[in-house]
Amino acid sequence: MTPSPTQPGRYHHGDLPNAVKQAALAVLATDGPAALSLRHVAAQAGVSHTAPRHHFGDKQHLLTELSLDGFTSLAEAMTRALDGVDDPADRLPALLSSYVAHHRQHPGYAAIMWRTDLLDTTDPRLQQASLHTFELLHDAAATADTQLTTSLGPYRLALMLWSLAHGVTTLADRLTPALADAAGTPDPSLPPPEQLVTEFAHAALRT
Repeated sequence: MTPSPTQPGRYHHGDLPNAVKQAALAVLATDGPAALSLRHVAAQAGVSHTAPRHHFGDKQHLLTELSLDGFTSLAEAMTRALDGVDDPADRLPALLSSYVAHHRQHPGYAAIMWRTDLLDTTDPRLQQASLHTFELLHDAAATADTQLTTSLGPYRLALMLWSLAHGVTTLADRLTPALADAAGTPDPSLPPPEQLVTEFAHAALRT
């Protein structure tokens, strides 16, 4: 396909892989993985229907590349969250808050990063990138001088708090006043999910 400057949405050949990725992320963010096809992505990107297959082979490999990008971006966000955090007790809450924020700010990545049934989980790049995010949590848990660190150990503590962050992320849009009403809670107001997971983490680490 020869790009034309008069055709909006058309891309130079050097931008095709990124154009396909961005179009796929938009589909994932709004409609989820089930709605994504290479032909649909090509149409959304304004490129030839053969372009996605040429660059990524098939849907699984496109989704694997997107998941890899997602974990890389998440690790970068978590690393930035530690800048200027000197107190070991604050490192885990900062990491968990950045985890929630990243997933809410990047719904396209969030829709696919944990869908191992749709990814090439044998890809060593994906394995390394996903493990790196857990390593950040584990390292922070290992330096947290808390009773939970002693009783659970850093591995189980990191798993527990990771599950907490993922749960808050998944339930964020369902944490409504209706839940508080059902529980008979007088104050149904909740802070943003990023702050909520920070409060949970601090409370857990103080026990």
